[in-house]
Amino acid sequence: MEWMAYHIFCHNVGLHDQCIVKIKKWLEAENKKIDWFFIKYWEGGPHIRLRIMGHSKDKKKYLNKLYELLHDELAQESNLTKEKYYEHNKLDGEPILIDDLPWFKNGTIQQMPYMREIQRYGGEEWIEKAEVIFFHSSQLAGNCLVNHPNIFLKLMMYICVYQNIIENLKMKLESFDQKKYLLTCSNYWENQYGIEHIEYYHHLSNKLLDFEKEHEHALMELNKQMKKKAQIYIQINIENTLELTTSVNQKIARSVLFSQMHMLANRLGIPIDYEFAVYQYLIKKEVGIHEKY
Repeated sequence: MEWMAYHIFCHNVGLHDQCIVKIKKWLEAENKKIDWFFIKYWEGGPHIRLRIMGHSKDKKKYLNKLYELLHDELAQESNLTKEKYYEHNKLDGEPILIDDLPWFKNGTIQQMPYMREIQRYGGEEWIEKAEVIFFHSSQLAGNCLVNHPNIFLKLMMYICVYQNIIENLKMKLESFDQKKYLLTCSNYWENQYGIEHIEYYHHLSNKLLDFEKEHEHALMELNKQMKKKAQIYIQINIENTLELTTSVNQKIARSVLFSQMHMLANRLGIPIDYEFAVYQYLIKKEVGIHEKY
């Protein structure tokens, strides 16, 4: 058994969520025990990176099935060009040299090698556990996307999951400093990625705080639903953070949690700028202020 990777180049980003829902339903119907996960990525053009655990003899079968399954989405034309797409894109805050980057035709599916990010997730002995979390994260995102939520609802669902993880860590890990963790995450995106129009996202974090006060009962119900829907995902992230803290160190544990939550945001279709706004919201909620923090 091995990970098989398919990069699905659909330049119409607005179609990605429905592609993901279709893929999830197909894989669950194919085999309830199949392991898979996805991320959304930019290099080569907007696309979905799908990984499926299976036998190498099935690579072509899965490729053909994906073309059949996503025919309508992949058949839609796009006017997006390499130059237009990369013009405002950046990686880790650095401008991109367009000539150095690949570009794949809209509507194509490329079979690529899967490169594990071993160090990012704690090292060799932790990567398989990370991939289990990727699977549950992908399932959770797929379940959330079924009803085509708008960006605001995606943010609230994401916040519900994150708050449940943080509250549990505060109870189970005496040394877990919530404010320090949230500030570190927020500062990373502000300084490393470079948030443009940052005041807008500070304003958005205040709107999230106001929305919470105005719709307290509705959010309590959403939190109840998300706690149930994300039960396995929440628990496995808590366990992984506790185990990494004990076996490696807390800095690595926090870094891995940050990466896992970033990947959930990615799968839900929450841009980094909005992810930054979530951290600002959580910080302001913790310290009880509306001002820029």
